[in-house]
Amino acid sequence: MHEIVFRKKKYLQLPAAISSVNKDTKNAKKLSFHFCTNGTFKINSENWPNLEYIEIIGCRYFEFSLDFSKSSKIKQIFFANTEYVDIMDIKGIFPEFYSWKFENSKFIKFKGQFSGDNHLNTLHFSNVERSEIFNSSTNLPYLQNLFFLDGCNFFKINLSLLKAPNLERIWFKKSNYLNIISLGTVEGHLKSFKFEKCAYPKLNVDFSRLSRLIPDMKEKPSELLEIKDDKSHFRSVKLVDPIKTSDGSLPVDSLEKDFYNSVQSEDEVLDSAINFLSSDKESILKFCPICGTENPKDATFCSSCGEKFRNV
Repeated sequence: MHEIVFRKKKYLQLPAAISSVNKDTKNAKKLSFHFCTNGTFKINSENWPNLEYIEIIGCRYFEFSLDFSKSSKIKQIFFANTEYVDIMDIKGIFPEFYSWKFENSKFIKFKGQFSGDNHLNTLHFSNVERSEIFNSSTNLPYLQNLFFLDGCNFFKINLSLLKAPNLERIWFKKSNYLNIISLGTVEGHLKSFKFEKCAYPKLNVDFSRLSRLIPDMKEKPSELLEIKDDKSHFRSVKLVDPIKTSDGSLPVDSLEKDFYNSVQSEDEVLDSAINFLSSDKESILKFCPICGTENPKDATFCSSCGEKFRNV
C-alpha cells in the first residue's frame, strides 16, 4: 500500500504545503500524521483522489477537515493519542466511508458541518475525555452506531443538530460524568440505547420514552466492533513501539517510547474519571460531579452550575 507519512512536523499546513513536498499524493492510499503539532490538515479530492485510510497518532493542536467534491475512496479514519483537535467541515461524497474511531484522546471538538453524501456507518470513541460532538449541522444518513466506551469521561453530547435517520445504537460503557444534553430526533428510531458501568451522568433527556428499547443480549459490543471497526490497516497504539512497522520502516525513537509508556493501562484509566490530571493539579482542584467544571479545592459551590460540594 502506498502510504505518505508526515512525522514530527510543526505548523504543517495542508494543502498549502503540498507543493513543497516531494511525494506522489495523487496515488497515495494511506495518509498518516505522527507527532505533528499546531497544524491544519485539510484533505481534498484534488490532491488525494485515491486515499482510502487516514491515521493520526500523537498529534496535538490541529484542525482537520475533508473536502471531496469528487467521489472519495476513504474507508476508515483513525485518531489515537491526540489532544486539542477541532474537527471542521466534513463535506463531499464518501460512498465507502464506514468507520471513524477516536482512541485515547482529549479535547476533541466537532465544530464544522457534515454535509454531502456521507456513508459513515460507525462513529466510535474509546477513552476520549473532555470532548464534544455535533456543534453544527450534521447530516449522516447512513450512521448506524454511536459508541462511547471505556473512559469517555466528561463528554458533552448534543444530538439536536444531528440528522441520522438510520441510527440504531447508542452505547455508553465505563464512562463517567457524561453530559447528555439532547438526543434530538434520533430517539424515535433507536433500537438499542444502553448504559453500562457509568457513574455521575448528567441527563437532560426523558429516558421514560426510551423504556421501549430492550437491549438485544445477542449483540455484544466486542463482537459488533470486530465487524465495524477493522483496524488491520492501522498501527497499534497499545504496544510500546506503536508506530514501528513489520519491516522497520518507521523506527521508534526515545521520545515516542516515552510518550506511549506514559499512557495508562485500561485498569488505571477506569480507576478515576479525572485520571488525565497530574497529582499536583489534583491537589489544588476539585471537579463538579454535575458539570465537570474545575474549581479551587476550598470552593463551597461550583463556579459554573452552583452545585454545592458534599464534602464542604
